[in-house]
Amino acid sequence: MKTVKMDLVETGRKIKAQMTRQGINADIVTKALGYSDRTTVYRWIRGESAPSYENLVNLSILFECKIRDLTAFKESDE
Repeated sequence: MKTVKMDLVETGRKIKAQMTRQGINADIVTKALGYSDRTTVYRWIRGESAPSYENLVNLSILFECKIRDLTAFKESDE
């Protein structure tokens, strides 16, 4: 059965691209989302983890873009 999963590496690339476009660095994202350090944001950018839906909503507000501009998905045979 085919399923769809978030492509973490491509999603991280898209988040980084939006940050660059907007001139927003990891410190600004960290503060805007209420985190105490940048580790979580850097893990998203490196494709090591995915933002929660709530964080995707907040990122889309911060970057003034759609959630689909921040995410990528791929099919899997699981």
